[in-house]
Amino acid sequence: MSLSKDQANHENIRQAGAVRAVAHADVHPQFRVKLARDLARRRMSQPGAGMRSPIPMFACMRLRWYAKATGDVLLRNWLWCFVAGTVIPWDMTFLLGLSALLNDLFARDQGFWWRIVFPLVVQAVGLAWTGVQRNAIGGGGFTSYARTMPLSAGTRRAVNLLVLAAADNLWLILFALAAALPPAGSPYPGAFRIAALLSLLALFLSAQLALLERNAVAMMAALAANLPLALSLTVFGGPLQWALLFAAPALAVAGFAESRSATAIKSMKAPLELQTNGRALKTPIALRIQLKALVETPIGSVLRFCAALGVAAFVDFLLQAFDYDSRSATAVVVAMAFVAIALSGFYRTLRMAHTSMTLYSATLPLRAGFWAIGDTLLVCLLGLPPLAILLPPAITHEVAAVPVLTALSAAFLALLAAVRLPVVFGGRRAILYLVFLTTAWSGAAIAAIAH
Repeated sequence: MSLSKDQANHENIRQAGAVRAVAHADVHPQFRVKLARDLARRRMSQPGAGMRSPIPMFACMRLRWYAKATGDVLLRNWLWCFVAGTVIPWDMTFLLGLSALLNDLFARDQGFWWRIVFPLVVQAVGLAWTGVQRNAIGGGGFTSYARTMPLSAGTRRAVNLLVLAAADNLWLILFALAAALPPAGSPYPGAFRIAALLSLLALFLSAQLALLERNAVAMMAALAANLPLALSLTVFGGPLQWALLFAAPALAVAGFAESRSATAIKSMKAPLELQTNGRALKTPIALRIQLKALVETPIGSVLRFCAALGVAAFVDFLLQAFDYDSRSATAVVVAMAFVAIALSGFYRTLRMAHTSMTLYSATLPLRAGFWAIGDTLLVCLLGLPPLAILLPPAITHEVAAVPVLTALSAAFLALLAAVRLPVVFGGRRAILYLVFLTTAWSGAAIAAIAH
């Protein structure tokens, strides 16, 4: 009697096709193996059955997480979304105006420095766009589960790009409109202009992906790729122009590539590093700790550096508007003061990182003031690119004598070293002391140049 009941249950379960019924308590043990075999045969007989790839499921779950996280943020800030939708005219004219800004890269009357600074500004805006959505784009709490999935690094990166494309839908529309509507009087042919926009889009996405993956090498490669892009827009005609244009996205992509030769060289150096003395131990590891501290706050670090470059580029354009007259030297001094204020935030970031590892640093054979000297040298090194933007036009157009500009550059580096004092030891009045210091320095520098 019990056997007939088990047979009836087996027929009902097979008709329903429930997978969980294999371990059901009402099924007789002698039917469980047969039931599991029948269900497996039924699944394998279906078209497209077999071992399914986890990649589509992973991509769908990441997109669903992004949609859910973004929707939750919009619901929490529905009032601000309503105000933005009311104030900003979200029509075609507004989008065409934004896309026209991207075509400013191809303006005829812009110089070399503009073609370097403009992609950097676009990347900075993209990094800020990605930074505020990092939890939603990166997967948030879903990442702990995603690490257990058998997926390669290339697959995860491709899925990251897919989610980035969904997050950058507005940017993709702007790039498409910029490619479809060429600016009036553009000196570049249509094919080259579209290829340059695609190259700029590749650098844009590379910087965002590097921020998402916390890849410092890829971030540096994406930022350095702006140089061949600017050179390709400066050199007119010939295969060199196309070669430089293709070199820009290639350099950005190379930052994500894992070089086997680099791994081999690192493995060869490993036995030698074990035999190094204390002096060899300090220099590379100290720099690595400093850079890692800056990478831990990528948005703030990138915005500070881009702000310094933006101030230098703006003053460069201002010098052209002044026609390099007597006001130009004052503008250069004021620009140096603002660059020092922008870069002074790195001292606070590095100080916080050193404070968190005080117990570990106490066990190392480091002299007193080791981190203070190292941080000062690093900030001075970060101040060299803005200085390189300010000095060439000032020297070329003889804004001041070369010895005066050399002394001004040395004084600027001294100012970068001096702003550490109010930032680190100023406490709540750090900003006030910083403004006093830079104002006094600017006044002394302007007086010295006038004298």
